[in-house]
Amino acid sequence: MVFAGCAKSNEPHFVPVTGSVTLDGQPVHGARIEFIPDTEKGTDGPASFAELDEAGDYILESVAGKQGAIVEHHKVTIKCPEPSSAGPVPECHVPPHYANAATSDLKAEVTDKSDQTIEFNLKSK
Repeated sequence: MVFAGCAKSNEPHFVPVTGSVTLDGQPVHGARIEFIPDTEKGTDGPASFAELDEAGDYILESVAGKQGAIVEHHKVTIKCPEPSSAGPVPECHVPPHYANAATSDLKAEVTDKSDQTIEFNLKSK
């Protein structure tokens, strides 16, 4: 006899995540935000990222091509673009410690809600 049923998937559960980033109250634009699953807290799966627009807003997309971020705990980095031969780099004033998951104090918990807005208010000092 064969039973048909729902098997629990090992696929991570993604939730849409949007938000904004400010530095000393001003929108950050031209930088990249990344949500990195916090393995120290048991979160495992692909990272999610977005480019900040002129208003400092973002909409996350995972490296797996899914919109949003996986549910659970994340370390968050915000990086200015690297200079390249592809053209001018937008002006970016994010302090460098936010660019590294080991030195950034930014964290986010993505819950199982349908949509989430997560704001980051950075300080230059």
